[in-house]
Amino acid sequence: MSANKSRQTDRRCVATGEAIPPGAPALRFVRDPQGILTLDLSGKLPGRGAWLQAESGFLERALKKGGFARSFKEGISLPDGMTPEVYAAEIRTQLTRRTLNQLGLARRAGQCLTGFEVVKAAVPKLIAYVTPSDAAPDGVGKILRTLEARGNAPHIVLEPDSTALAEAIGSPGAVHLGLIPGKAAESALYEAIRLRHFTGSDTTSRQ
Repeated sequence: MSANKSRQTDRRCVATGEAIPPGAPALRFVRDPQGILTLDLSGKLPGRGAWLQAESGFLERALKKGGFARSFKEGISLPDGMTPEVYAAEIRTQLTRRTLNQLGLARRAGQCLTGFEVVKAAVPKLIAYVTPSDAAPDGVGKILRTLEARGNAPHIVLEPDSTALAEAIGSPGAVHLGLIPGKAAESALYEAIRLRHFTGSDTTSRQ
């Protein structure tokens, strides 16, 4: 078994002790040289990592029950004396920012379509349909009905509103986003799903 494969199969949640399957939404944390717990968004920071199922409740539980300290075999601290609740809110902010950044990268790579008509026409090849929290229900409903008839992509409702989403991807007025196959779009989809799991309000649905 390769080192990378062994690393994947050995991932256990520091809050629950459960194995985390490959590809499941998860967060990796490292202990920096000052002993501060640091989220490793890309999963590539050096050093021993502690894995967590991507749910804010699990993060707070691991912090309060000493899960990270047991995993690292030494104590950890939070930035600037944060409480577990404040730290969880900070992680949520970081995950939101990363999701928006990844959607922007997918847009620049030509793998994130925008606009009602464009997205509706591309339904058969979509890997995900993404909308902001304030998207108009009638427009969303029309695309969902098309997805039900001609597609198989999940619908993901993001917490940021349409202004924040449009600004992040550099497409003013964008409300309907369609991800099409490609590395950048797949990364954006993973981040969007991970964020939804962490916030505990997963409205992802598959038509």
